Amino acid sequence: MKQSTQNYLKTIFSLAYPHLDKKVKPSDIAKKLDVSPAAVTDMLKKLEVSGFAKTVPYSGVVLTKEGVKVGCNMVRHHRLWEAFLSRVLKVPWDKVHDEAERLEHACSDELINKIDVHLGFPKFDPHGNPIPDSKGVMPTLVKDISLSKCSVGKKGKISRVVETDESFLNYLRKKGAYLGKELLVKEIVEFDGTLVCEVGGESLSVSKQAASHIFVDFSE
Repeated sequence: MKQSTQNYLKTIFSLAYPHLDKKVKPSDIAKKLDVSPAAVTDMLKKLEVSGFAKTVPYSGVVLTKEGVKVGCNMVRHHRLWEAFLSRVLKVPWDKVHDEAERLEHACSDELINKIDVHLGFPKFDPHGNPIPDSKGVMPTLVKDISLSKCSVGKKGKISRVVETDESFLNYLRKKGAYLGKELLVKEIVEFDGTLVCEVGGESLSVSKQAASHIFVDFSE
């Protein structure tokens, strides 16, 4: 299977999860993969012909059972490589994504399963996102909420980050905003919705859009 096909199925799976019957908009796929709408339209036609996806006019695309299987497996490859690079090679969390993008296509399921065993069957990647097991079962997420939906005075712990842009993760790293760090929402700027937070004594300012990629656990 071509890498481009694997990437599309992985992206559609990720955008739909956990509601795998959700119809994913082509515009969201284009944005995530940084490709043109025309390129997405062309690929979706190929995926439908191959039996991996079904396009619903004016609504979006949904993966078939086979499409879900491939997409989920590619997510497993990617996130286990991220975990390996982070835990074993100590690669910073803002660097692992791009490396895993290359490695995920270059190995067999057999090697991925060996990496899984070596790491002790991790349930989450370095960004807090769930890793499917060898049967495609995802671990249960904590009941976290997007930072963009938080109000002033809310305090919790950073549980996951769903945006893998290197500059964004690098900014969080420099601010000490790692997984498990306590975060307090101190102010929401009325003008543009920017959230001013405190993490480990450091000030962290993020736009409302960026805040939608950070999830916080307020269960404690």
